[in-house]
Amino acid sequence: WIDGAPDKGDGPASSDGTTSNLRFPVRGAFYFANYDSAESWESVQHEPSLGWYSSTDPTVIRAHVNAMNYGKIDLSISTWNGPDIDRPKMRMLLDETTKQGESLKW
Repeated sequence: WIDGAPDKGDGPASSDGTTSNLRFPVRGAFYFANYDSAESWESVQHEPSLGWYSSTDPTVIRAHVNAMNYGKIDLSISTWNGPDIDRPKMRMLLDETTKQGESLKW
């Protein structure tokens, strides 16, 4: 878990005694959080529906988490380039996921 990230108490048993672990089948997605500059888009041939965005834009993160919830994604795995680079991005993703109140896990 990341220091400073919200803790929803959703380990093996929540504080109310219920479990919130994933149940199979699990629908998952891989999340690329590396689009922060013009250089990161160089190999992409088609413009995304959100335009040429930055992975650290709160509006983009909100839209992505919302889309994953809409698609009933249970689990998302994000790219990770180390704590010095990606810790702020992961905090933003986790905070937005908690704010939306859905069951998406990272």
